[in-house]
Amino acid sequence: MRLPIRVTQFPQFAGSVLRRAMLPSREAATRSTFRLCYFMCRSYFPYLYCSIHSLSRLAVEDQIEIYVFCDRNEMLTDEQIRRLGTLGFPVKVIPWEKSQGWGHAQIQNIWNAYSHAAKDAPPNTYVARVDADVFFFSGWIFDAVARSGDDMVGDGHYVNFEYCQGGLYFLKADAVGRILQTTPIETFPNVLSAANINVEDIAAHHIAQRAGLRIWLAFFMMFPDEYDNAGGLTPYQRRKFACLHYAKRNKAPMLDIYLDQVVPESERKGFETALAA
Repeated sequence: MRLPIRVTQFPQFAGSVLRRAMLPSREAATRSTFRLCYFMCRSYFPYLYCSIHSLSRLAVEDQIEIYVFCDRNEMLTDEQIRRLGTLGFPVKVIPWEKSQGWGHAQIQNIWNAYSHAAKDAPPNTYVARVDADVFFFSGWIFDAVARSGDDMVGDGHYVNFEYCQGGLYFLKADAVGRILQTTPIETFPNVLSAANINVEDIAAHHIAQRAGLRIWLAFFMMFPDEYDNAGGLTPYQRRKFACLHYAKRNKAPMLDIYLDQVVPESERKGFETALAA
């Protein structure tokens, strides 16, 4: 009889919880900067707005900056950019080559973006990839990443802890440079072809390993089937997970879940109005 995944992964889950509990404390004056990189196009604006709106509701002491690498052939409108700017974070919308994560050319575009975001970064800066179909409901993940001291932190539970799943992962800004010294961007096609890799998140994990990075495969990202099984974002689920990655082709239910589980009734009209921009 095959055991349920939640049973087979219990050791990794317990280990992740223990690791979180044992992370060293930070001095009160020490803050990190998180540069969150989104790769998207105009049609994904409602999900992007939802994701950044969710960040604005978190109690996070660290500095959060938003980098939107937008397909230059389907740029956000001026009104959409204005709406993003009302959410309380520095937002940079940068015209970019298509970077959805499949194929060596798009993977190269993504790492050119990471290099751009890491450039001139202050100490204690993390560059993070965030898919637009990820929304946050707990801020503990930012504190855990900063306290971990690891070069790369991602969630591995949905892919049997084989690599950092691509919905959300974090890289130290200086680690981006170390990775690209070991595997320069122009060598990606040959390196990834040799490893039979054609997908962005597996590629990121592979080249991070080649550079000898310290990688923490943690347990923090909820997926739609886990949400359905839980019946909502209970207090326990908010401690167990920090975000929901709505990794389905039809992403409209993500917005319904966010409205129902996160946005107070008094704020829903304004949120829905912004989505229509």
